[in-house]
Amino acid sequence: MTLSGGAVLSPQFDAATVAYTVNVANSVSGLTFTPTTDDSNASVTVDGTAVASGAASGEIALVVNVPKDILVVVTAQDGTTTKTYTVTVTRSSLRFPAAQEDLTVRAGAPLPAPIALGAAEGGVPPLIYAVSNLPGGLSFNANRREISGTPSAAGEARVVYSVTDAAAARAETQFTIRAVIFDLDLDAATAETPQDGIIIARYLLGVRGELLVRGQSAAGNAAAFAAEIQKGVDSKALDVDADGEAGFADGIFIARYTLGLRGDDLVRGFDNKDAAEITGNIQNLRP
Repeated sequence: MTLSGGAVLSPQFDAATVAYTVNVANSVSGLTFTPTTDDSNASVTVDGTAVASGAASGEIALVVNVPKDILVVVTAQDGTTTKTYTVTVTRSSLRFPAAQEDLTVRAGAPLPAPIALGAAEGGVPPLIYAVSNLPGGLSFNANRREISGTPSAAGEARVVYSVTDAAAARAETQFTIRAVIFDLDLDAATAETPQDGIIIARYLLGVRGELLVRGQSAAGNAAAFAAEIQKGVDSKALDVDADGEAGFADGIFIARYTLGLRGDDLVRGFDNKDAAEITGNIQNLRP
C-alpha cells in the first residue's frame, strides 16, 4: 500500500500489521491510497469506497491538527472474510504564514544589516529553523532567524528555508537571493535618483573626469563613481538591454528610468527593445 505525495506509513507496511500512522505537512490537504492485493480475486475499499487493486483511491480530505482514521478493508473471494487496516493521518499545523520575498544584495559588500526571515506558526515546539543553498559568504543564525555576511560573488541562488518541530513535522518556503556587482545608487543614498542615472549615462557615453559629475554631484566623487561604474561595465551588469555590452543605449535607458519613464517611453527611439526586460534588469541593479 502506497500513499500520494511521498507520505510514509509508520511502521513500514506489512500485511500482518493492521495499524499505521502517517504525518503530513500542512501544505498537504488530501491523500490518495493505492492498495495492492496478493490475491487478484480479493476486493478492497478505502475510506468506504471500492478501489481496484493497484489503482489510486479518490483524494481523502485532511483537516489541520485533526487525526483522521482511514480504513482500508480487504475482502477475500468468499465475500465474508475481511481484514481491516487502520491508517491514522495527521496534517500538521506547522507552516510559514507568508512567503519570503526575493532579495537583491551587493556582491563583495557586507549586508547593511542582517536579513530577518519570517517565523513559522503552529507545530509542536521547539521549532528548529534551517536554510540551504545560501550564496557563498553568507551564513544563517537559526536562533535569530537571520542571514548575515558578505556575498562573495555575483550570482543567483534559490534558497530553501525550512522549519522542523518536535513531532518531526516539516514546512519550507523558497526564495531567491541575487548578488549583483553593481548598485544603481552611486552615492549610497536611500534610493537611486536622476543624478545617478545621468552620471551613469555620461560615463557610458565616454565622459570622464570632473565633467562626469558636473551639476550632479561633488567634483571629488568623479574618480570613485567612475571606478564603480566600470565594475558594472566589466561585469556586464549595466548591459540592461542584454545586447552583449554596456554602451550608449544602456546609459540612455538607465537615465530615463531614474527620471521615471516606463513602458514605451523608456525605449522610445530604439527599435526592437523590450521595455519590460530592460525595466527588470535595471530594477535588479538596486539591492
